[in-house]
Amino acid sequence: EFAPLGAICGNKPQTKIGILEFLHNLYVRYADPAFQDEIELLKREADQRAGRVLVRGFVEPSVTEDPDGYYHLPGRQELALEIQQEILPLFGFEGNRKGVREMIRYCAPYLDDLEVQKKF
Repeated sequence: EFAPLGAICGNKPQTKIGILEFLHNLYVRYADPAFQDEIELLKREADQRAGRVLVRGFVEPSVTEDPDGYYHLPGRQELALEIQQEILPLFGFEGNRKGVREMIRYCAPYLDDLEVQKKF
């Protein structure tokens, strides 16, 4: 569940605990099975475009993972923005790309902390 304590007011997190609460809320939404299904679909489409899907006879196709990972997966940003539009305003950021950039800059000073790194 996500129900941020200080987020009802739409205030930016002021402490490490607040940053962790914010990042946890994003994590919970990203972990939702429907979101993950959409990510898997984008990955399959990218693998097919890149020729990484191998078909062996009548057997299920096997896929080799993108050696560079899927961070820059086409469509991923747009999909993530759907969730960010909901969560960011709860924590005082605009629910758009500008708000995402601001959120990244805002969280940057906390990235030396291992707990924050794990959530980011």
